[in-house]
Amino acid sequence: MWWVFRHYGYPLEQLKVLDGGLKQWQADGNAVETGNSKDRERQATPWTQVKNLHKLVGFEAVQKGIADPLTQFVDARSPDEFNGRVADGNSRSGHVPGAINFDWSNSMNILQNGKFYKKEVLDKVFCDSCHLDKDKPVITYCQRGIRAAHLAFALEQISGFKDVKVYEDSMLQYLNREDTEVA
Repeated sequence: MWWVFRHYGYPLEQLKVLDGGLKQWQADGNAVETGNSKDRERQATPWTQVKNLHKLVGFEAVQKGIADPLTQFVDARSPDEFNGRVADGNSRSGHVPGAINFDWSNSMNILQNGKFYKKEVLDKVFCDSCHLDKDKPVITYCQRGIRAAHLAFALEQISGFKDVKVYEDSMLQYLNREDTEVA
């Protein structure tokens, strides 16, 4: 949801992510309510869209990105999906040519607390190991866009990449078209 709000220009300072989820919230000693919810009168605060940030892109933008040597593609799927060992219901398997694989779940400490890794850790992986450039455009994708949005958050909001977009229809579209090149 965070990425959709960003796409439509919702003010960044008003967006929050519950790092580690509800489980970590409770482990940190924060209060939660149980039982039936109580009706509360709420005052809606309208917001003015600054501009459409175009954080979600479609097939045409992906095709342009493939033709642009500066565009970096990051596949947020598992290595088995990336390498074509798992088709996930698609008519073909594989990945966008030139893409690198970074499983979205490796951006957070799933076994300990579900929180995102700190900037220093992610920078080392994204920049040193994956050889991504923070100043060049990045398009993330997965099967349906959900894992890609998670990874895009880590790239943009934690590591400071300047131009990150999510291929909204991802491999569900790309691998089921006959006119796409697959590696």
